[in-house]
Amino acid sequence: MSDFTYIAIDPGKNGAVAVSRGGCLLTVDKTPGTLNDMRELLQLKISDTVRVVIEKVASMPGNGSVSMFSFGQNFGQWQGIIAALQLPCIEVPPKQWQKLIGALPKDKKERKNKILDYTQKRTGAAIRLYAADAVAMALVAPQLWEGEK
Repeated sequence: MSDFTYIAIDPGKNGAVAVSRGGCLLTVDKTPGTLNDMRELLQLKISDTVRVVIEKVASMPGNGSVSMFSFGQNFGQWQGIIAALQLPCIEVPPKQWQKLIGALPKDKKERKNKILDYTQKRTGAAIRLYAADAVAMALVAPQLWEGEK
């Protein structure tokens, strides 16, 4: 297993920040409501051997322009905080990290529930739906970083 601590960020307003080390989930936090709280949360997670994975966002058909603007704004805020703290980071599209979990349904609701099931089975914890993506990314983060070499 890796000696790194991985911070995984689902940048949505209703997303989460999950931290793993050695294949084990350490913490999960709901995305804070303010920029300052986002920075403080990330600062609390920093260690000497930290690596960050953030879900790379893109617009999708069917999403309203207001929600996509908000999502993109949150993504940019996380990028700025990560850069200011000088943390090593990779941006990963959803399909890239989801592929590491295995075959997932095309239907969004079914896919989210399958990811939730995966995280609960891997961690043995009662993961909430809002945190499932961040937890899943944290669990597969070593493989994502390995692919960056």
